[in-house]
Amino acid sequence: MLLRPWFASIAIVVFAGASALAQCQQSGRADTAVSAAAQEQAGARCAGDSGQAATGKTCWTAGTGAGAQCPGTCDGKNCAPELARFKGLGLPRLVYVVNETSLCCPESAEKLAKEQNAQVKYVVAGQTYADRNEALAAHAAELERFLTDALTVKYAVGDECVACPQTAQELAQKLRKPLRFRLASFDFADRDSAEKAAEKARAASQAVQMKMMVGEKSFCCPDAAAQAAKAEGKPIDYCVGQATTRCQATAKVQLALQRIKAALETLEQNGGMLASSGA
Repeated sequence: MLLRPWFASIAIVVFAGASALAQCQQSGRADTAVSAAAQEQAGARCAGDSGQAATGKTCWTAGTGAGAQCPGTCDGKNCAPELARFKGLGLPRLVYVVNETSLCCPESAEKLAKEQNAQVKYVVAGQTYADRNEALAAHAAELERFLTDALTVKYAVGDECVACPQTAQELAQKLRKPLRFRLASFDFADRDSAEKAAEKARAASQAVQMKMMVGEKSFCCPDAAAQAAKAEGKPIDYCVGQATTRCQATAKVQLALQRIKAALETLEQNGGMLASSGA
């Protein structure tokens, strides 16, 4: 059976500086006092957090709707679709829905919801969520599954992508086109090159880690960070590369996006040719 795992090109929003060893920028962090109740919930549900980085208005989870545009109050330069050049990804979507209007930008959705006195709903993989954090968790899980599938070698003939090697050989003979080996939206001439590139891409993606900051202290363990936050009466800042948020759910989505970015860049650096410019 023919499969089409890579659909229309969809841009996602990410920040520059995705290195796992990148330090959290401290300069824009708000030193806002938090209540005892907020301290107890540090790193949990992030109630009322819009998912923005502390350093500016940035659509971390935007760019997943039609056209990957960010209308409304978002700053256009912060919503630049950095991964638009990786064609044909078919990334899992997080769509914000207000009544009958679907948006890619959380700020625009919140603004419209206030204007229409309506609730924002969240759609991920065809499932509608009323709770923002549940939707973000579902989105992060879909992105992780996407990355696993993207780094599994498939067979490509022209614009077709199939999972079965026999079907691929038959299709290549029928269409009189070369058989290529596909990872995400990249093609490789031989399977050995594709497997080696996939191994390196997995390593690169796993090297991207989330760091938790409590004041000037850095943690890799969320439980340790939560204990320190409670003891010191300070919030937790979740850092992925140079991006910072106080919402753990948002940070997990950003972590998944940055891992995808690292994997795609590694495939490109190891001989991958974008499928749209290949065959």
